[in-house]
Amino acid sequence: MTDELSNRIRAYTSTLNVNQCALLAAQRVDDVKDKKKSEEQGRKIYAEDANGNRIPQYQGQFGEIMNVSNNNSNSALQLMNLDDSRFKRGARRAWILSTVKQLTEIAKNASTILKQEQFDNLQIGDGFFIGIADAHLVKGKEKHMLKLQVTETFEMDTYQSENPEDRCKRAGKDGPIIYGDNNGTKAMIFSNVDVNVETHNTETGEVMKSFSHTLIPEMKEIDMTVKADSTSEKEFDDILNTRL
Repeated sequence: MTDELSNRIRAYTSTLNVNQCALLAAQRVDDVKDKKKSEEQGRKIYAEDANGNRIPQYQGQFGEIMNVSNNNSNSALQLMNLDDSRFKRGARRAWILSTVKQLTEIAKNASTILKQEQFDNLQIGDGFFIGIADAHLVKGKEKHMLKLQVTETFEMDTYQSENPEDRCKRAGKDGPIIYGDNNGTKAMIFSNVDVNVETHNTETGEVMKSFSHTLIPEMKEIDMTVKADSTSEKEFDDILNTRL
């Protein structure tokens, strides 16, 4: 992705409202490079035609400014100025493997026309800006809103394990590491973001399918204090009884 595209995406996401998910860009995928990673995730990132030839694959980049946190870092000032860009969180982003047809359909729903030539002209790793807010697909009476889902875990994926301290959850980009309680052990938290769907009935407006975020509570300083001797009185009694 070029600096020009990255800058355009950054400028666009600053205009989004909180919890408004947008289709930001499309990119051609290096299916050979990503094959191992995709297989580890249990999916096939490449497609083949009847003759066994690789079909070019693409992914859509989605972005959403999410007021999702479990570390009580929201200040009153921030909450009272959610519509002021100076107080707005940066957009979280996620890529998802997508067909040209579905990306084109999302754009069409926002009265934007994407042409096949735009995809055909992409080299591997290249992309182009789209910028469609409230990205969604409509199937019959169902309106599928594309949304980002946050899943926090103590487990690292391959990318995160290469540099855990830089890729774990922090209080701000360069802030201190946020730890969680992993069965009594102070542990780094890793935040993963995926594209999910919230489905609405177009006739009634009823939410037919939704999802929730998986967040790990921040471990407070008082919880991080390790006692020099945490053996309980009962455990001491058991030890004495055994020795006697």
